[in-house]
Amino acid sequence: MNIEYDYIRDFLKETPERWNTFKYWYWWKKYHNYIFTYDRIDELRDWLDRIGNLYCVGRNGQHRYNNIDHSMCTSFEAVKNILSGEKSRKNIWSVNTEKEYHEAGKA
Repeated sequence: MNIEYDYIRDFLKETPERWNTFKYWYWWKKYHNYIFTYDRIDELRDWLDRIGNLYCVGRNGQHRYNNIDHSMCTSFEAVKNILSGEKSRKNIWSVNTEKEYHEAGKA
């Protein structure tokens, strides 16, 4: 990467306690909202959909995993809505929700 990142990495890895503390807080800050509010994502989506010129697309916009194809599809759907004057965002949020696409979990 660069010399600053190398220095920080080396500094943190000098002691296991320091490295473990860093990893814990990094994880906490990165995933905090997912842990405590993901079950309310539909409320957030409904609220965001009321903003007329906001279209939540892609991984970051929808807060879920999409591969690059699905991310692009959400953008294409948003463009279709804008050009046609469609107010509903259901077609955008429905990209990558097909059950047959997702891999089966291992028990």
